[in-house]
Parts: sequence; C-alpha cells; structure tokens
Amino acid sequence: MSDLDLDVLRQQLAALQNSIAALERAGLDAAAAPLRQQAATLEQRIQTAGGAVVGHDVNTGGGDFVGHDQITVEAGGTLVMAPPPPGADAATLERAYLHWVIARCNRLPLGLIDPKYVNATGNSRVLLSDVYVPLDVMAARLEVQDAEGHLRHIRPDAEPRAIPALLALCEHRCVVLLGDPGSGKSTLLRHLAAGLAKARLRGVDPREVLEDWNDRIHRLPVRVVLRDLAAWTQEHTGHWNAGAVWDFIRHDLADNGLEDCFDLLRQCIRAGEATLLFDGLDEVPDAAGRRGGVRDAVAAFSDGCGESRVVVTCRTYAYREARWKLADFDEYTLAWFDEKHIQRFVEQWYAAAAPVEGWSVELREARAAALQRAARLPHLAPLAERPLLLTLMATLHTARGTLPDDRADLYADCVRLLLDYWQRSKLGAGECSFLEALGLPMERLERALYQVAYQAHLRQAREVERATRTADIGHTELLETLAPALGDSYDRAQTVVHYVEQRAGLLLARCLLYTSPSPRDRTRSRMPSSA
Repeated sequence: MSDLDLDVLRQQLAALQNSIAALERAGLDAAAAPLRQQAATLEQRIQTAGGAVVGHDVNTGGGDFVGHDQITVEAGGTLVMAPPPPGADAATLERAYLHWVIARCNRLPLGLIDPKYVNATGNSRVLLSDVYVPLDVMAARLEVQDAEGHLRHIRPDAEPRAIPALLALCEHRCVVLLGDPGSGKSTLLRHLAAGLAKARLRGVDPREVLEDWNDRIHRLPVRVVLRDLAAWTQEHTGHWNAGAVWDFIRHDLADNGLEDCFDLLRQCIRAGEATLLFDGLDEVPDAAGRRGGVRDAVAAFSDGCGESRVVVTCRTYAYREARWKLADFDEYTLAWFDEKHIQRFVEQWYAAAAPVEGWSVELREARAAALQRAARLPHLAPLAERPLLLTLMATLHTARGTLPDDRADLYADCVRLLLDYWQRSKLGAGECSFLEALGLPMERLERALYQVAYQAHLRQAREVERATRTADIGHTELLETLAPALGDSYDRAQTVVHYVEQRAGLLLARCLLYTSPSPRDRTRSRMPSSA
C-alpha cells in the first residue's frame, strides 16, 4: 500500500474519531460502539500498511511465520526480512534493499521505554515518520528560492540564523553534522535514509517525500553505524582504510540476508548516485586508535565515491580537537527546538499515540494542549528544547496524564528512562556496558544521581525566584556529591559525570543541573551551549 493510500486511511480514521467523540459528548455511547469497531479495523490496516492483522500469539510449531511484505517472524520472536530469491535481477535486489532500509530506519524504539508501543509481532506501533519534526542548523546563511518556491541554495549572510538541516546538507557534498547529546543527529540520518528509500522505491522526486530536501536525484541511501564498523574492523582486519568500509557494508548486508545487493550498492556509490550516512564518530572508542582509524577510513572512502553525498554525525564536544577533523568536510551544528518545533512534535506525538492508547479525538487534543502548556513552564522549557528529552517528557505525560511539578522528580524519571534506554540500545558489537565497566549496579547509580538532584533542588527551594531558575550545581560540587555514593572514588564520580553529560545526555550543560540561558539568550540564539 502506498503512502498516499495510508494518508487516506488516516483521514478516514480521524473523521471516525471525531464522530465518536461527538456521540460520547452527547451521551450516545451505544451509537458510538459500531464506529469504535470501524476505527479499530482502520487502525489495524494502518499499522500493517494494508495487510492482515494477527490478533493473538502465533504458535509456529518450531517453524517460521511469514507475513506481509515478506517479513518473517522466527520461532524465537526475531524479525527478519526475507532475502531476495537466488538469481534475482537488479530491480528485485534494489527493491529488497530499499524495503530493508525503510524497515530498519523508520522504526521507533519506544518498546524500550513502554512495551505497549510494540505489537504482538515485534513491530513498532508508532513509526518515526509519524512523529518526526524537521530539524534546523545554525549557520550564517540565507535561504534563496526559485520562481516555483523551491529552496534552491543558501548564500552567505552576516548573522547566524536557523535554517533547515536537510537544506544545509544539500549545499555540500561532504558534511559533518554536529550536535549535543539528544539533539537528534542519529534520528535525522534515519529519517533521511528512510525518505530517500521511499522516494527511490516509488520513483518520485525526493523533495516530495522529504521536507526541506533540495536534491532531485534518486540517490541510494547507505547508512553505516560507526561504532559497529569500528568493532567489526578491529576484530577482523585492523586495517583502517576505504577497504574497511567496503568490507563492513558487505558484512552488514550479508548479516541481513542481502549479500547479493552489494554489487548494486558499490555501483551506485562509485557512480555518485548514493548518499552515505556515517553515524556517531564520537561513539567510536578512542582506545587502540580506533576513532582515528575510523576517521581515516571514512575520509579515504569519501574520496573514492565520486559525487555521492557523505554525511558524518558527531557530538560537538568530541569534534573540537583538530585530530578528529575530517579535511574538506563542511560543518553544521544542530539548533535547539523552538516553540514551533515543540508544538508540532507534541501534536504529531499525540496523533500517533491516540490509537495505541485508545483515546478519543477530544482526549487526544486535551492531552496535547496540556503538554504544550507544560513545555512552556520556566522550569521545563529548557528540557523541551532537546528532542530526546521532549520525547521522554511526552512518554511520561502519555502514561500519566501529567508531569511532575518538581523538576527533581522529573529529573529522576528521565534518569531511569534514559539510563535504561542507553544501556540496552547504544552498545556496539563487542562492547561491555558502561555500568559493567564500572562494576556498578543500576540502582546504585540511580541513587547517586537522585542525591545530586535532591541537594540541588533543596538549595533551589530556598531561593526567592524558584519558579524561574534552574537547580544549579558546580562541577566540583557535583563530584563531591557523587563520590560518597560511589565508594568515595572521585575517579568513578568523574567517569559518571562524563558519561551522563556526554553519553546519556542527562546532565546537559545549561539544561538540567547547570545554569540555563535566560529567555533573552534563547531568543537571540538557538545554538546549543558550548559550556
């Protein structure tokens, strides 16, 4: 089923939900019952892109269950894409690859936070495309449009301003996209990969699928997670060159039953008909020279891929040193969410969550309005500017219908969600977890971080302007508060601070525990803090 057909189904569902809400307000619950059944059927069709729905567990008898679009659910519950048949022609191979990219990149791992958002077959019930909000970057550029209103290019301008991130990426062949933890770097790459795959699969102008994109060429998306590339190369070859990237791409395809697609990808990349998306240079461990090796491999690979586009993501702090820089790559830094971004995200989030939660349109709109009001409160606004933290706020608000009035309580909830999410989803092949490396139980780390928040907010509570100030804590005080809870080890405390600042994105500078920029500062510049 095409995206257009799915849009029609969504419109029909929205109309049904409006009718149900009107009948419920009038007290005509019996009349609303058959409409609820119709709405449930439409929701199921939307979730499966028009396919059939398995409403209960499937007893595979030790075998496999093959479902819509050749997605196989193995007996152990693992989801795999059915590989293309032997001897398949180039068109069949490309379709198989593009379907795999979409399935891989358009999923939203909300099941790590709330199991309700994963259906019985293991698929996400809410997709990235349902809630994604286009990001901006800060640049001293000005948008220029053609006569038809298309964004054509950006020219130099005196004052830094926010411009669409995808438009900025189109201005240069090779770009490093920088951002703070939780700013949306990886999400942007997955959104871009899925959008390019959809456009190529449907044979339409990519600009019709990707808002702000300004490249009409049907480029094949190739996404590489750099921490996985580093771990695999270190284990198998140890050679940090362009060949390492080619070898890993072949391995990644083979690992997903798509090895026959490798020649197709190589041909497109060398012909300049691909977009290479290298995610997470900062997440490559610096031990044994791996990060520098990955940088060299990406640089050599980029030199040999013709006019194919190349995007590398990295956290801002990790790209400051000259030794990590990629020569001849332009740089952009992601901006924070502004009020329009926040409003759009909240509206899209609740439109996607309502069918999962079984809410009426009236309840959905009330919840969205409540979260938008909460996100404007002085003690929550700095959190809502961060895409990851806004997602966590939306998750908590969806589950509870409210957010904690006290910033420390909200912080504690975010600690628990983020640490659990990062521990389970951010490990590369062969890596031990952060807590395993420290020999530290999750409960002990949580208690230590809660103590930090408690001390900071005790002090804040004594201040006159509590409602308009954040709970500030200095770096030395942070170490002194954490150390006793970590066996009086300042080394451990420093490791924890580094992890939650730079890795998990909890103690974001000028966000949760450090001083927040004033409203005037945030109006003047949406550039993430460099503190």
